[in-house]
Amino acid sequence: MLPMMTLTDHSQLKALSDPLRAKMMIRLLEKPYTGQQLSEVFDLSRSKIHYHLKELEKNKLIKVVRREEKNGIVQKFYQSVARGFTPSAELLPHVTDISESSRQLLFQMAEKTKSVILSAPEHAFDQESRHRGSI
Repeated sequence: MLPMMTLTDHSQLKALSDPLRAKMMIRLLEKPYTGQQLSEVFDLSRSKIHYHLKELEKNKLIKVVRREEKNGIVQKFYQSVARGFTPSAELLPHVTDISESSRQLLFQMAEKTKSVILSAPEHAFDQESRHRGSI
């Protein structure tokens, strides 16, 4: 797995901007999952998960890392191709308008956010516990 992947296409940004795909990517950073496992994790149909896996795979954000046969059915295990993603300068035309110090500040903030997210306990991503905490 790459430490960082530069996104070079708007379709890659679009693929990652979907909230469900973003949640799936967080899981796929941790370890490989099958579509069936992800459908159980997110309590969604296999067809819906399969659609989103295909979109991520088509945009080269995930890949099949192994296959296993179970009861005559081949299971594909998917994993993220990188630990982090960053858009190329060509995808962000306003980059030339930002000073170098502002760019460094934004980068540091993004790295800090990534660090906090990756070190957060599993229950922090549980939708039900977030709703209880806000009441």
